[in-house]
Amino acid sequence: MGLHEIPDAPQPATSDSWNYSWQALGDPERDAYEALSRIYPLFGLDVTGNPFVDADRVVTAKLPKKE
Repeated sequence: MGLHEIPDAPQPATSDSWNYSWQALGDPERDAYEALSRIYPLFGLDVTGNPFVDADRVVTAKLPKKE
């Protein structure tokens, strides 16, 4: 299923103005995924291409540690 076939999925950006909000779930890894899943399609990208994404979350353990 492509991005354009998912109901309510953001479509590629056609302007420099975007105003969208969603309810936070209270789980930082899920909330990060929800944000990325709405932003990535604006640039024609699939969020699953992000190496830190696993299923429906951004796994913080995969993020580089600050030194």
